[in-house]
Amino acid sequence: MIRIVVNDVAASPTSGGIYTVLQNFYQEILSSNNDEISWVFLLSGPYIRETENIKVIQLPELKKSWGKRLLFELFTGGKFINSIGPDLYLTLQNTSTRNVRCKQVVYLQQTLQYFRDRYLFSFMRKSERKMAVYQRLIGKLINILLKCNKPHIIVQTKWLKEKLMADGIAESGKIHVLNPRIYPHLIESNFSTDSSAFTNFFYPAAPYPYKMHSIILQAVNNLLIEGITNFNVIFTCNVSDLTTEIDIPKSVSFVGKLSEDEVWKRYRESVLLFPSIIESYGLPLVEAAYCGTKIICANIQPYPEVLDGYQRVSFFNIDSVQELTNLMRNEIIGRGNLTKGVGESGWRSESGSSIINLVTTLSGHDEKWRRI
Repeated sequence: MIRIVVNDVAASPTSGGIYTVLQNFYQEILSSNNDEISWVFLLSGPYIRETENIKVIQLPELKKSWGKRLLFELFTGGKFINSIGPDLYLTLQNTSTRNVRCKQVVYLQQTLQYFRDRYLFSFMRKSERKMAVYQRLIGKLINILLKCNKPHIIVQTKWLKEKLMADGIAESGKIHVLNPRIYPHLIESNFSTDSSAFTNFFYPAAPYPYKMHSIILQAVNNLLIEGITNFNVIFTCNVSDLTTEIDIPKSVSFVGKLSEDEVWKRYRESVLLFPSIIESYGLPLVEAAYCGTKIICANIQPYPEVLDGYQRVSFFNIDSVQELTNLMRNEIIGRGNLTKGVGESGWRSESGSSIINLVTTLSGHDEKWRRI
């Protein structure tokens, strides 16, 4: 039996995308029905249910501080992991672990360090200090460990693979591009695109500066000055959390964090806005495209790659408020080039590759079966 150790102590129900990746990966394991692989998860809490071939070791102390996690990655973690006897070690939390005596795979999700040319976070600005730590310090540590340990690396786009190669982080053969899978089980058949004269725009994003809520606010104010009022913009954050000097118009609604069910409903009823300048993938783009949603998106990588082949998207220059204003105006008055209706529902729904297929192949499981 193959034994695979999965490290994701950074994941918790409040940690956003990294927790979603954990839960989706767990569901993949359950669906695979492969009793020939023993899985051992290192987590900070009881976030998945144990089965006969899935065990959980809880290490909550590693979640408490980056110092303790750094100690684990550099010094104590290798010995601990080796004591479990894995055939393969998979970390879903960006960092590679030193002195692990088996093949190692890193799922790279934290990519702030690769966007320094677009946005350099400052330690001087209070609202950006946490992101500055991730971009300038933790990001540098991630790159050092990837270079030293030479693990296999899973990335979500060809753009990032090329970036890692250009920066000398890893060679092509060690970098695997796997598009994230989406699980649209919450979509209901009675969700439909709003065909009324009132246009809803939707932007599901946390209130970080690089998410660029500000350019949407400027475009909204431009439209209101023109006398266009039959629209609404929905932000999934609280107004008190948004750092901006721009006046908040009444046409913008702050609804806070939404349930998955409500997010999918909004995709069906709205035009998705996506001006974020830093994303490892941009999962809302694929989720919205699955629904056939109209999308207005910044024309920067990796978005053209992610949406390659999708017809209901218009791209705008992220430095041009006027371009965004024009595209929003065209949608409101019905002159947009984004086709009405939901004729592409299910777009690329099966395109996401499987992490399980990759790690089982790298662990030697497939080779062992071929020899039997």
